[in-house]
Amino acid sequence: MRRVQSVAVVFAFVCGALALVTSTGCPVLPEGDPGSVGLLHSLVGAVGAICGFFLPFRAKEIDQERWRIVEDSTLTSGEREYAHKEADSERKRAGIVFLVAPLTLGLWLAYQFRQEDAIITTDFLAVTPLVGLAVGWLVGWAWLGRFRSGPQ
Repeated sequence: MRRVQSVAVVFAFVCGALALVTSTGCPVLPEGDPGSVGLLHSLVGAVGAICGFFLPFRAKEIDQERWRIVEDSTLTSGEREYAHKEADSERKRAGIVFLVAPLTLGLWLAYQFRQEDAIITTDFLAVTPLVGLAVGWLVGWAWLGRFRSGPQ
């Protein structure tokens, strides 16, 4: 899952740079068709859902590493405390990365398809990934819970 997080970091930087360039009036793509808004919302929501799905798995991986380190009997209490703090920081970083990656895509596409004089449905592309992220996060935790409890 660390590799997925690394890919999400690169994705966030690329989409963020594209959003920045596009917001300054230099669109990277040719002018978009606002009629394809349904497809765009589906794409951005799916990216958000994928990121949300991977977040619980990354959190579980971080926690497993934390407890592997903490259970070492040769560690001092300070080292254990540091391991807990480092794991908490890593969980926060993972959450931010998996949140920012789809948001930057949504912002970029919202700028790409915006119209100066009207509010249209493509303007909401910036918030669509939040819905996808929430759905993916819930599915990811449910998936983990299903396999954590074992066969029924």
